[in-house]
Amino acid sequence: MSLNSDKPSTSSAITTPPSKKKKLNINQTVLVSGESSTIEQLYVKREDGTFEALERCSPIQEEVASTRFQWETNAEVGEDEKWTPPTPRSQVALVFDALKTYLKWAGADKNMKSSPEMKNSSVTLQDILKSTKAPHKFMAFTNYEQQHVRTNDDGQSLPSPWVLVTPRPWVTMGQKQSTEFQDSVRVAISILFSLVNSQQSDPEKHYNLIADQVFVRNTNWRLVKILLEHFGVGIEFTGDSELGVGTESPLMKGIVLDRSAGKSWIYMKMGTIGRIHIGIRTQKKNSSAKTIAGYHNTDLDGPAIFQCQDDRLDKKNETEMMEAVGQVAVCFCEMLGGEIDGAPIRCDFQKIENKSGWKERHIEMLIKLVGFFSSRLIKIDIPDNIDFNVFDWLPVRDYLRPPFFK
Repeated sequence: MSLNSDKPSTSSAITTPPSKKKKLNINQTVLVSGESSTIEQLYVKREDGTFEALERCSPIQEEVASTRFQWETNAEVGEDEKWTPPTPRSQVALVFDALKTYLKWAGADKNMKSSPEMKNSSVTLQDILKSTKAPHKFMAFTNYEQQHVRTNDDGQSLPSPWVLVTPRPWVTMGQKQSTEFQDSVRVAISILFSLVNSQQSDPEKHYNLIADQVFVRNTNWRLVKILLEHFGVGIEFTGDSELGVGTESPLMKGIVLDRSAGKSWIYMKMGTIGRIHIGIRTQKKNSSAKTIAGYHNTDLDGPAIFQCQDDRLDKKNETEMMEAVGQVAVCFCEMLGGEIDGAPIRCDFQKIENKSGWKERHIEMLIKLVGFFSSRLIKIDIPDNIDFNVFDWLPVRDYLRPPFFK
């Protein structure tokens, strides 16, 4: 093949394609034209020595956009993940059994989720719910509605034999919404106490939620934001942050990670793109391995994002506190719609540590971590105290109350 005047022969005997198409193995050849020459046509050389003109050109290899972090390529469940079967006779158990019947699954229950039958199935939750009883409300309300309106043979209304004495607004429409409510309120209260405590130097005046950890797996972040706002907490993105560049944590600048035996630090692990896990790693004796806790699928992890090297502080307590700070930073990013590497940020942990003894320095580090994760500046308005008497519980009641009571 040549570039200008040395084109291959284009006689009919050479350029006529074969009557039967063949699979061609094309070897890439890169030709660099001189300053005064141009490429007018590209040709493919066949096995028989003939040339075929290419009508269009496409890149040999597509350019893949680079990302700041190395993310997992799948979200398969680890073999050592603990299997928790559904509660017998619960709504979840009914749905699970219906799905087993639909898939004709005969293997172990814990393996159904990752089975080929599950991955190739097009069944919808609505289809499964059709085979269960009262999927959207408690049976008591269903019975009440059925008995509430009765008529005689003449079409006249009859009094209902059911008497609803006290409408209870905290009764929800189903198990999923009840779990969302519980997780959302507990997360909001935990974050609220941590923020307010950071402004109070006297530990005796701190608010405490009696719980070691708070689940976030079913949290409704819109409801959490509403609750925090009604308590006087304002959280919003205000612009772009310069901290969202590179993979070095802003809390580790100028710090050399100490990996000696017994030392701990806060690590950031990436799941599938956008999903961030925050946890504590402690270096074991006589080990240089970087593997993390067994419940993670892989050893893929990002940078160490914090290590306490201040001898004036209780390092163990500060490390535990910063684990909670890092987790709340990810929560704020998800709540406000933050992104990382072009994907929405999501919590890749099921619960946050309920460490509410925050100081002002923890708020400063929280803001830096949000900028590091989401490349956004965050503004946090924190009230001096909490007055539960003036709190508006209407959003909570509206969220919980079944349509019958609205």
